[in-house]
Amino acid sequence: MKKLIAILGLIPTLSSFAGSLYTDRSVWDTKDIDVCFASGEKDKRELSGENYPISNWSEGNKKKIQEYITSEYKIERTNIEFSGWKDCDENPQAKLVIFYGKKRLGNYFSDLIIGSTLGLSSIGPTAYQDLPQYLNAKAFVWLYSDGLNRGTATHEFGHSLGLHHEHYRWEAGKDPRCKKAHVEDAGIGPGYAKADIHGEYDPESIMSYCTIRGPGGFNKGLSPRDIELIKYIYSF
Repeated sequence: MKKLIAILGLIPTLSSFAGSLYTDRSVWDTKDIDVCFASGEKDKRELSGENYPISNWSEGNKKKIQEYITSEYKIERTNIEFSGWKDCDENPQAKLVIFYGKKRLGNYFSDLIIGSTLGLSSIGPTAYQDLPQYLNAKAFVWLYSDGLNRGTATHEFGHSLGLHHEHYRWEAGKDPRCKKAHVEDAGIGPGYAKADIHGEYDPESIMSYCTIRGPGGFNKGLSPRDIELIKYIYSF
């Protein structure tokens, strides 16, 4: 059985305006990505070798995430949009599945030690899994209860479009905001994610932990350079 593979990391030629990382193989061949909300299930999903229990979405949380993403990723703003927004059992043809997971007690203790995980995502349409009801899905986003904010949601959906972490760039290693935010892998280099460098370093990118963990980060959305990069990638 194929397992759900999460290629984590929040990666062709780009003009100098953009600062984020991406790769061609992680780009969708459509500008309209149909999404659905997964229901709570008895089975646990295996992501990156760990089991995560799936929780049920409330109507309020679904509306919140839809508002964040549809306002950030408007077609006229980014050349791409996310549509559908139904439950997966109503839309089995959806290409991106959004999972929700409440934090377990063990998660809170581990977060205190190694840092909080607020969300996960595949990088572009690169998710494979063995659940029959999601066989049409090509990507997934996973949000925890404390990741239901604009910054985290925008970051994870950016991954689903093929973007990688901006703080991997070498310049981030000297960014005082990254040091203040205690981002341990800042400046590790784009090779870590097999990503290409395009344009100048973007310290405001929502794809950087330094931005999300900084003042007001959870309320931030796409930076101007994030928008220009996505528009370029999806200019076909």
